[in-house]
Amino acid sequence: MRPALGERVASLIADMLRQRLERTTTALDALRRQFPDYAATLETRFLRQSALRREMGRYQSLFEEGLIASEVYQDLKGSVADAQTEVERPRFDLGLDTRHLIARLDLFSSLSDTQLERVQKLLRPRFTVPNERIVRKGERGDAVYFIASGAAEVVLPDRRIPLGSGDVFGEMALLSGTPRFMRDNRDVRFEINRIAEARSSMNRPDTAAALPQA
Repeated sequence: MRPALGERVASLIADMLRQRLERTTTALDALRRQFPDYAATLETRFLRQSALRREMGRYQSLFEEGLIASEVYQDLKGSVADAQTEVERPRFDLGLDTRHLIARLDLFSSLSDTQLERVQKLLRPRFTVPNERIVRKGERGDAVYFIASGAAEVVLPDRRIPLGSGDVFGEMALLSGTPRFMRDNRDVRFEINRIAEARSSMNRPDTAAALPQA
């Protein structure tokens, strides 16, 4: 670009492209944290579509070079078109099936079916909007939050800790409140204690908040 447009214009275009790449990368990372299954399905779909386009381009090159007959080219072209039609757009699922959510969490992997049913009855769906504060460090809490789908951040004075689908936060409320469920299920209590100990090393005395991302 520099020989054709000059140093200044080329630098401006390079900065614009770099900013666009950073925004795109950030958006893709947020999508992977918020909806990992959906993001993985989308990536698979894009890769398959890209492979089919490359395949079609190769067939076209072979035809233009006279290496395959017109009838063969048309058959190959039709087969690629059929394959592209079969690639359906993935279904977007917010993941609010509580039973499915519980099954995905390692925290509950050791519970019996009866215990899982008890946990399922305790869960309540909650929707949040971007930049909504969910919990603040130091406030009296009475719930632990499991991210069914979406992403949140623990905001500390010196950094932000990203959380995504399947992550847990607000677990200190369970430890301080010592609910009956915690007393009856030592495996869950052990796992939440483990998570809490790991989190306590990250936290600082300053206020911290969990904020959902756009």
